[in-house]
Amino acid sequence: MVAVRFPDPEGRRDAAGRVIPHEFVVFGNGADVVNSVHDGEQHLWPLVEQSYEHVWDADTTPSGADLRFE
Repeated sequence: MVAVRFPDPEGRRDAAGRVIPHEFVVFGNGADVVNSVHDGEQHLWPLVEQSYEHVWDADTTPSGADLRFE
């Protein structure tokens, strides 16, 4: 198991201008490739990038199903 946190790779900020952090906890074989924050960004961000784009531009709050990645 590994946990990693990094700022939004696109430089997006919230309405107050704060950096948006992305936090991931990875179990199993996926954790083997994440040995640094850089590794986390390189390996994990591509898995969620499109989904995040979808909820970022949405007019409504995302549901739990919108944010679930398995």
